[in-house]
Amino acid sequence: MPNLLLFTLSFLTGLTIDAFYDSLGLHAAACVALALFRIFFHKITLEVDMQESFNTPSLAEMGTKWFLSYVFFGTLVHHFTLFIIETFSFTNFLYTLASIILSSIFTVLTILLMSLLVYRKKSRISNI
Repeated sequence: MPNLLLFTLSFLTGLTIDAFYDSLGLHAAACVALALFRIFFHKITLEVDMQESFNTPSLAEMGTKWFLSYVFFGTLVHHFTLFIIETFSFTNFLYTLASIILSSIFTVLTILLMSLLVYRKKSRISNI
């Protein structure tokens, strides 16, 4: 049931972006692909008991290595899906590949900057 909710929310998020950009479902498809990647990535990297209780990935919760790989591959999947569907052709594949890579690098750097701005280190002693 949580996967159905995740897919529904990702589809609605993408559809909302599509409504403002007039892009006919491109962002909806990319957001659903990202939701599918999220489920797959959590299954292969998190333990079973942690998968059920884990909601939002954060730098403080998961550590730098896990968070960087999650953000990098998730961004790559999203941008790859978005740009391939947008061009829908392999005639200018190198241009499309360059757009995917450069957009992914910029997006990952932006996400890391925002994550570091709100980063809170977990303390060993919980607040009472």
